[in-house]
Parts: sequence; structure tokens; C-alpha cells
Amino acid sequence: MAIFVLPDNFETARWLREDEKALWRARNENSRLYLGIPRFGSLRPASSENTSSFGFSTFLLVGIGGFGYSSVLTQLLTVPVYIWASVVYISVSFASDYFRRRAYFMVPMALIMATGYSRVLGLPMTSTAVLYFVTFVTATGIYCVVGLNVTWAINSNAGYFKRATAILDCNKPLEKAHAQWLTKSIG
Repeated sequence: MAIFVLPDNFETARWLREDEKALWRARNENSRLYLGIPRFGSLRPASSENTSSFGFSTFLLVGIGGFGYSSVLTQLLTVPVYIWASVVYISVSFASDYFRRRAYFMVPMALIMATGYSRVLGLPMTSTAVLYFVTFVTATGIYCVVGLNVTWAINSNAGYFKRATAILDCNKPLEKAHAQWLTKSIG
């Protein structure tokens, strides 16, 4: 019965006055402007960056452990790497927010990440000091690119699309599953 009684939209509702219909029109226009057209272009590189990130965090212990250190020292040697990455990421994110630019900071950091990974692949395991330094270089690029990409994606969308982006970010642990198969382990 409700299908036959209820109107299809607010414009055909007999019980609404003209000022109430005008209010609904304004709300619909605001909603249309707020939601806008979804732009998911910044999410395209997210999978590759997250693969790099999860591969790094998964194999950092394996790589440092391959230098011949004990498990306790290996754990301790990862702490400075993550502290460095955090400090750099916070600094870069503040600068990115101040200048209101994401790509200007993401591209150089992606190049730094690629440089770090290429050095890891090209150096022998006997160069432990250089390889340890390269973990700092790689972490510098990885966490800045991943963090800025997520910020860019969330701030470029609104309403429904922002929630959809958040759901996408919740599925990132699934990407970690394939990172361990795509990343070359050291050692």
C-alpha cells in the first residue's frame, strides 16, 4: 500500500508546503556540491606503495638479522630506522600541509624510496654499514609517500566517497599478504 501512497520524491509530496520544498531543493543542491564527482586518481599508486611499505616492514628484521646480529640486537637496530622515518614523515607532512601540495613532496620521496630499494638489491651482504644506512633511505621515502597518498585521497573526497576511501584503507592488511611474496628478502 505504501508504494501507491508515498510520493516518488519531495517535489510530488502533496503535504509539503512550497517553502519546505525549497528547503529540500537547497539540501539536495548542497549534497550534490558536497559529494561532487569522485576522483580516485590518487589511489592508483596506493597498491604499489603499500606493497613496498609492507614488504619493508615485513623483511626489515630479516635483513638486519642477516648481518649476523642476535635477535635482541636486530630488534633494537630497527628502532632508529622507524624513529627516523617518523620524524621525516612528520616534517614532510607539515610542509605538505603548509604549502597545500602533496605530489610535490610525494614524487621526490618516491624517487628516494626507489633509490633505497635499488641499493639494497645491488649491494653485497658484506657491506653491513651501507645496507643499514640504506634502510634509513628506504624508510624515508616509503612512509612519506604512503602517508601523503592516504592524506591526499581522504582530503580529495567527501561524504560517501571519503567513507569508501576509509574502507579501502581498512583492507590494506590484505596487501601485506602479497608483499611477502613480491619482496626479495636479504639473507
